[in-house]
Amino acid sequence: MAIQPKPLHIETHLPLITPRIEFRLFSARALPQIAPRIDFGCFLQETETQSAEQSRPSNNNAGDKTHSSASSAKHSKETPPTIQPPEGYPEEPPTNQPPEEQSHQSEGEESRLEKYNKPVGQPNRPRCGGYNLENKLVNDCGWSKEQFDTVQWPQKQVHKQANELLDTGVSFQYQSTKSVLKLCDKNIESEDE
Repeated sequence: MAIQPKPLHIETHLPLITPRIEFRLFSARALPQIAPRIDFGCFLQETETQSAEQSRPSNNNAGDKTHSSASSAKHSKETPPTIQPPEGYPEEPPTNQPPEEQSHQSEGEESRLEKYNKPVGQPNRPRCGGYNLENKLVNDCGWSKEQFDTVQWPQKQVHKQANELLDTGVSFQYQSTKSVLKLCDKNIESEDE
């Protein structure tokens, strides 16, 4: 009985793909906010703080008033945005106010930052419950119409652009990728301005 030779087997070398991948840092800007995930209490608090700073009288003489208003305007442009602490951490009261104003302010903040329960119904389904955000903020929370419009304006712009660029009759997964990217780029550019 003759021994048959084994068939030749050549191992195919798999290409090295790991060294060919170039990793680099990509600092993408945050996408524009197109959903109503805004902390309305903090927004209202910031606008009230800004208006209080502008209307606060100064005890300095007339020459110092012009200098202090110019320096405060310069300071307000350079001041970084405040960072809210995570839930569970107490907020530190500002130190530039007298203690009696701080206690009065903290009582007002607690009532204003109260969160409302989620209404019954299904989100994003017309006539399925819920409440009108404008009615809730303007009537129940004491917002002015102008404050509400400044919050809603970017969302209205995104909605208008989406109607122009996308087919709003179909869901997101059936949209053209180019159109969605164009919409995002357009809103990122307008946010930078």
